[in-house]
This record gives sequence, C-alpha cells and structure tokens, in this order.
Amino acid sequence: MIRFEIKKIFSKTANKIGLIVLLAAIAVTCYFAISSMDYVDEEGDTHTGIAAARYLRDTKAEWEGLITEDVLREVIRQNRLINETYPDSPTDIKTSNIGYSKKQGFSDIRDLINSGFSEFREHNYYRADSLSEDEVGKLYDNRILNLEKWLNSDEAKDQFSEKEKAFLVSQYQKLETPFYYEYAGGFTAACTHNHYADRFDYEFLCSRYLFKRIWVESGFCFLFRKVWQK
Repeated sequence: MIRFEIKKIFSKTANKIGLIVLLAAIAVTCYFAISSMDYVDEEGDTHTGIAAARYLRDTKAEWEGLITEDVLREVIRQNRLINETYPDSPTDIKTSNIGYSKKQGFSDIRDLINSGFSEFREHNYYRADSLSEDEVGKLYDNRILNLEKWLNSDEAKDQFSEKEKAFLVSQYQKLETPFYYEYAGGFTAACTHNHYADRFDYEFLCSRYLFKRIWVESGFCFLFRKVWQK
C-alpha cells in the first residue's frame, strides 16, 4: 500500500516538482540555521558557520543534565563572578564580549531563570543578575505563582473562566521537575522564536508553532495537498 502511494506521488510531474521544492526549502532552511549561529571565543571574537555551531554545542553540552537547585545556584554564582570580572560596558565592547563568551555555556539556563523570575508574559534579560543563590532555588515554585498572579490580574480576569484557569495552573503543576537540559540547536531557536514576546505562547503553543513552521515553510503542506487530491 505504501509503495503504491509512493508511486502515485512520483508518477506526476507536479509531484516531482513539489518534492524538489521541498528539498530546496530544507536545504535553504539548514543553510540559514547554520549561518545565523554565532560563537564568541575567550578573546571576545565572534565566529559564525558550522565551526561556530560545533563550538557552541560543545560549550553548552557541559551543562547537560537535570536543572536541580545546585545547578541553579552554580549558574547564579558563575554569573555573578563573570559580571564582577568582566563588567558589561558600552565603551568597552571587548570586555563585554569576553564576559558574554563565558556565559554561553549556561545561557539557556540563565534565560530560564530570567523568565521564571520576571513578570508573567514578560522577560527581563538582566533579572538573573539581581538574584541570590538562595532565591533562585525557588524557580519552579515561582513559575506557578507567576501564572496564578497573572490569571487573577485585571488583564486576564475576562479571558478565562475559573475552570480554564484551574486547568492552566494544573498543567504547570503537572510539569515534572527538575527540568532536564540538553542543547537542541535549531529546534531550540524555533521554539523560542516568540519566547520574549509572549511566555504564555512559549509554554503552551511551542509545539504547535514548530509544527506549523515546518509544515508551511518546508513545503510539506503543498506536497500533502497534491497526494490528497489523487
């Protein structure tokens, strides 16, 4: 049955063209994904391309594992030491870049901390800089508290029924913690595309956004329609 359907796909010129378009779209997507990645070395110099992607992957891989309270504390500790040693300065770009390079390994976990301690649907990039090691241990509980606070605010009071609010909170509570961190490269970029604009969409609609992006931009939808019409 599957072989028959495959033959149907390739029996028509339009389907062959659709496949070529699909492969071309995948190639272009991969090219832009790789070329858009950058890595800052210990000297503060920026690199791009395949080599940069490899260096970045290896650097972040050092933090792979469960994001426990000890890991969160270590991120805050290292973040503070780096800020003290290489202060961010608009007049000393080199020093700022070196400081940034030393945070690359735990930058994703740092972003998680920033989100967890910012107001709901907001993202304060520098929030981790003002947190203590004791405070950061409350990350997972704080995410739930932020959601509950927002759901009870004037902004959200008319958007959801009490049943819907309870459901959203229960979904947050059901998330297994501590989270497990593993660098995901391009998929991470796709999922965090709307992260800073809307943390609510990131938490609940990331999978839908990623699927839609692949479906539409890669040409799968075009190919599927051609097969469905047969």
